[in-house]
Amino acid sequence: MAEKRKLLRVTTAAAWRTWLRKNHARARDVWFVFAKAGSGKPRVTYAEALEEALCFGWIDTTVQRLDEHYYIQRFTPRSNPKNWSKVNLDKFDRLEREGRMTDAGRAKRPADVKPPPPRLPVSSRVPPLVAQALAAHPRAQRFFDTLAPGYRRDYLRWITEAKKEETRERRLKEAIRRLELGWKTAFDAYGDK
Repeated sequence: MAEKRKLLRVTTAAAWRTWLRKNHARARDVWFVFAKAGSGKPRVTYAEALEEALCFGWIDTTVQRLDEHYYIQRFTPRSNPKNWSKVNLDKFDRLEREGRMTDAGRAKRPADVKPPPPRLPVSSRVPPLVAQALAAHPRAQRFFDTLAPGYRRDYLRWITEAKKEETRERRLKEAIRRLELGWKTAFDAYGDK
């Protein structure tokens, strides 16, 4: 599967920066090959790769295992300039102060962008709407009850933090389906459908 992707193997942050300088404006994505920490292979760290990507207006997305020594992470041009985490905003500011930021990176950060509000902790108490749905689906209830507290909180957060009622209802149905199938995670890495 990974063979069909455009894989980039570099062993220094400088080589990654050179690739970005030449390709950031025309490439749609690249799968960066990372050597695992214990592999003994020359490697660029995730933090180094992300910083260089931010300098050119790119961001990290999906990560996948390649083999026992390597994993791959997809990097793409940032598509939503308003969607910045506090961590990446802080990195952006530091990279700017260090003189590493490029015009391409600056163009992806609007002046009015603000970090998202901090996530409030979700109570492990099951809200009535979810409790009723679980009671109507005993198999889902049994599996939900076996989950570690963190997985239960993920399900509850995913359902209850939806802004629209129809989204909450759709997520609740999807959560019940996943629980009946024995899935620990409420959503996948590719979006919450």
